[in-house]
Amino acid sequence: MHINEDIFLGECKNYKENLGVSWVGKFYGLLKSCKCNFGILFTTNGLTGDKDSWKDAYGLIRVFNLIEQLRRDNDEFYIIVFDMEDYKQIPNKTFFEIVKAKKDAIKIGSKYEKIIEQYKENRNIEVEDVVNELRRK
Repeated sequence: MHINEDIFLGECKNYKENLGVSWVGKFYGLLKSCKCNFGILFTTNGLTGDKDSWKDAYGLIRVFNLIEQLRRDNDEFYIIVFDMEDYKQIPNKTFFEIVKAKKDAIKIGSKYEKIIEQYKENRNIEVEDVVNELRRK
């Protein structure tokens, strides 16, 4: 997975409650202050609101992503959330596949779960190609 930045920020939150808009706003401010375009909020319980809505903390992330993309014609600004559901996928998918799917989902306004299945199929084809190439040698 290619990251178009020299740095990215990650913030880990192990709270019993979902993270609210205050934490998302602080994280966005931190990204802006260090001129960083990519950040991951690692959380055990996700954020407030619905992942597919424009309200609460999930909605605020969508707004920040949209503002940055429109303000600076910057299609490489991302704040993504990595929660317990994502951790549970790691035995079957790599961390980088999940992150790439989340970034692509932001770009096209889709659910990342749909995108990551395509990555899994592509990975299986790539593995088969490598195995076949090794057999030929």
